[in-house]
Amino acid sequence: MTWRNRVGFEFDIDGSSGNVRPVDMYGVVFVTDRLQVRAGRVPGAQPRGSVATSHREIDAVDRAAIVGRWADGTLGGSGRDIGVDVRYDAGPTFLELFVHDGSGVFTREEANFREGIESPSVTAGVDRVGIAVSGAARHEPPALPGVEVGTFAGVNVGGNERTAVGDVRRSYVTGGAFAYWGAEPGSQPVRFKADALAVGYESAGGVGAQTALGVSGLGAVRVLGHGEAFGRAERFWPAGGPAETYLTAGASYSPSAALGERYRTARLTAAYAWRDVAGAPAHLVVVQGQFAF
Repeated sequence: MTWRNRVGFEFDIDGSSGNVRPVDMYGVVFVTDRLQVRAGRVPGAQPRGSVATSHREIDAVDRAAIVGRWADGTLGGSGRDIGVDVRYDAGPTFLELFVHDGSGVFTREEANFREGIESPSVTAGVDRVGIAVSGAARHEPPALPGVEVGTFAGVNVGGNERTAVGDVRRSYVTGGAFAYWGAEPGSQPVRFKADALAVGYESAGGVGAQTALGVSGLGAVRVLGHGEAFGRAERFWPAGGPAETYLTAGASYSPSAALGERYRTARLTAAYAWRDVAGAPAHLVVVQGQFAF
């Protein structure tokens, strides 16, 4: 909902789990045509392969596995947090700064929720003294059509339950970079995408400083005129665990592209995914129909 293209409010709900829950809930002020400020529960600055890659732009049936593993040790799978987000979009260049709570949750028990001044604790028993700051930047060189490069970085002084060792919540720093040639499925005959992510945790609870690292590479080629075959290889080194390998291969076809519309409007995708952790492989086959309107 927007009013005169200057102020607005976004509220999304998700019922896929069987329970209705909020996803995005924030207000936005369009300071200029290029600058906007958002406040609330916001999908703020984070890796390009995470929420910045919408469901309509996912290459296979899900985002890269290293992005999910990164989220497991930082903000959580939703990629949202409570805070204030400033975004500057100048066409080929995009900049974003996010000052946020750092918990990555939206509950009265955990997040900064004021029950009332008469309560023993106005933060419902969780007193967070830290704060998180994240930033992201990306650029599409006009001289190189289809190319997009960028980076992100963040620090979370307070940590959260996903970073905890025992009862001690560790602070962390995180960062990454990406380089894409053809970011969106079906956008060009041949596409390549590369992502790298890292998280560094402080020493706490008798555990020394730890680092998690992930890399991912994807290649795709147009087939059957309005379809695409793709493959993706990934490696993730978790903090304090064995390395993980992920391989994905499959193909998609767009009936909407065959009718002269956008590839993402209607898409059928079949994919096979393989994971190996410490010599224990797992297999997954998914067939998915997607319709965007």
